[in-house]
Amino acid sequence: MSHSADTLIELMSGLLGLKVEMRRSDAALAAALVATSKNRKLLLVERTYRDGVGCIVDPTTQEIETAREGNLWDIWNSERAVLLRGVV
Repeated sequence: MSHSADTLIELMSGLLGLKVEMRRSDAALAAALVATSKNRKLLLVERTYRDGVGCIVDPTTQEIETAREGNLWDIWNSERAVLLRGVV
């Protein structure tokens, strides 16, 4: 069973009280920036054509800007992105 980043975000938002600050997608990837109630941020990126969600905890200003306007593959391929495949 495959879960989309939107589904994961909705699940996390509802269960954990996370606030979605930004969403963006292109033909291959979708990204979302979410904030926790303790002022921590998660940058999630999903490959839209196959399983896999990557997560960067406490993204840098540059990583957030890349998610907003840059190449989403740079986020997906980041050494800081942890693959969440199989977790959900």
